[in-house]
Amino acid sequence: MSLRTVRRAMTLFLSVSLILTICTASALAQEKIKAAGTMTMTEARADTMAVVNTEGHVMSLLRSTGTNAATSETKLMDGAQVVTTSSSDLVSGNGPHHGYTTLVQGGNSVFTRWNGTITTVPGEKEPLTSFAGTYVWTGGTGEYAKISGSGTYKGHFTSKTAYTAEWAGEYSIGK
Repeated sequence: MSLRTVRRAMTLFLSVSLILTICTASALAQEKIKAAGTMTMTEARADTMAVVNTEGHVMSLLRSTGTNAATSETKLMDGAQVVTTSSSDLVSGNGPHHGYTTLVQGGNSVFTRWNGTITTVPGEKEPLTSFAGTYVWTGGTGEYAKISGSGTYKGHFTSKTAYTAEWAGEYSIGK
């Protein structure tokens, strides 16, 4: 086989590979669905322990329950029941938090893993606590059994035991 024939074969192979890669990437990009919602949550259980190394240092484990209201066109999990389990490591109300959220509606559910930061600043009467971070869809059941994707969230406490969280991102359903 001549060098010219080998070069032509390689060029043809690379061209076909590039076309297939572009077509596959385009097909995958088209499967992404935008979704957003607002969760209204209330603490169901909170366990907090002081850490004695620094004044105002606490670690906590929190379970919250509530509902999700979809705010995007897709209406993902609109009206779903929500359960969140989270932990935080805070000094004077500031620091990292992470956890897991399950949304359930009928025979369908979706699961997320998330992490972010809690920020507390002085307020007129009470401190103002907000939070923000990122999440990934880790799975689900029913029609969402093969969900994947990610997004961001942000929220704030509306009282000592209640908060709202807004989330937005993209997801796809695998085959």
